[in-house]
Amino acid sequence: MPIDKNFLEDYINTRIKLFFESILFDKIEFFGGIQERIIQLNELGLDENAIVEDLYKELLSKNGTISKLEKNESNELWALLKGVSQYVIWSAFDDKTKYEWVMNPGAQHCGGCLDRAGQVKTFDEWKALGLPGSGATQCHDNCMCDLVEVSNKKK
Repeated sequence: MPIDKNFLEDYINTRIKLFFESILFDKIEFFGGIQERIIQLNELGLDENAIVEDLYKELLSKNGTISKLEKNESNELWALLKGVSQYVIWSAFDDKTKYEWVMNPGAQHCGGCLDRAGQVKTFDEWKALGLPGSGATQCHDNCMCDLVEVSNKKK
């Protein structure tokens, strides 16, 4: 299955657009969280310097609202890069070759992945059923599973 450059370009553009929309939403949530924290601290009677100090400590400790923004952006970027790389890798797969659904031993897995683990199908059959990270399982694009060519699988 050769790489469909038009599909790949559209896919990348869509994922990038979603990435920046998510960052925008995260920024709005971030500023709302900061504002809420400032109000809480003010209601506790802290002066401006104490509030700034509290927010600064939160920044340095990687806790709360500031850390959440950073983690969300990191997760969105990971999903973008993972999706693009999976498409490029899968474009080199032979549609008639058999592949086994293999779970990442260090990850948590949804019921869909647990049901598919160890099953062997042709790439065409996996495409029809849903590839790892395609949204076909409950873990959606968070899936950490892989398809491993049966003839290349180490025993």
